[in-house]
Amino acid sequence: MLKRNLFVLFSFTLFCLASTLLCISNYNPFSATQYEFIQFYASFFGAVLGISALIIYYLKTVVFKKEQLIAYFIPSVRQGTFISLSFTAALILKGIGMFDLWTIVPIAIIFLLLEAFFQTKKVSLDTKKA
Repeated sequence: MLKRNLFVLFSFTLFCLASTLLCISNYNPFSATQYEFIQFYASFFGAVLGISALIIYYLKTVVFKKEQLIAYFIPSVRQGTFISLSFTAALILKGIGMFDLWTIVPIAIIFLLLEAFFQTKKVSLDTKKA
């Protein structure tokens, strides 16, 4: 099950990375349509999601020095999703000219607080079982 999930995540990452590179090399940003921008941002989101989730999963298995556990996979994908959402939001804001400290810091804080929320939910569920 874990090997299948890792293979799907790796394949998804390669597909999105290739799609991002094709969007960068084939589209002219001055004459691109809205659909092409949406395709670029979606493929960028997927590429960053996959890369960050794989890195986080690898670091969790190395730091905890246990064998590969499925319990590390879902939180790694969730944390990768938050990272990729923040990077994609920053890229979109840069594209529309609203990239500054007063917009990026609240976005980063929102995603950090969301992850803290999910971490406390996990802890509270574990304490009820014990």
